Amino acid sequence: MLSSAVPATFLAAPASDLGGFSLGAITAGGLAAVASAAVIFLLKKGVNPKIDRHIKWEHLAGAGFVTGNLYAAAGWDAIAALIHGLTSAPAAAWGSGALALIISAWIGLRTHSRWRATILGFTASVLFDTAGGWWSFGAIIIVKVVHSIPGLGG
Repeated sequence: MLSSAVPATFLAAPASDLGGFSLGAITAGGLAAVASAAVIFLLKKGVNPKIDRHIKWEHLAGAGFVTGNLYAAAGWDAIAALIHGLTSAPAAAWGSGALALIISAWIGLRTHSRWRATILGFTASVLFDTAGGWWSFGAIIIVKVVHSIPGLGG
């Protein structure tokens, strides 16, 4: 039996049953952790030389963008605070949305290394989310998907 000293955030939601297949409980934070591990694995090791040559920097920029939106959907503000600390002067002068558009244009207008593309995609997604309004559409969609699938918690 659990004591009242255990915070509710450590308690897992009950598993959902989909025709005998249980997904268990996973949250947007869990999905963000899995996405981060997958991106780091792709950047460090690669999958297979035959598959690895087909993974371009554009794919990793998209993976960084999705991972950033997963962290935003999970509400992890420490990452946003770090990125805002690094981009404080331009973000204050131009706004987070404009800075995210500039980074997105920079991603699309030139070739990048796989690491730089991933970091730029991640940074753009966090800045889009913190700009608020319709700029944070990616995180809003991910929250809706996470809450609509049985077995996934918020």
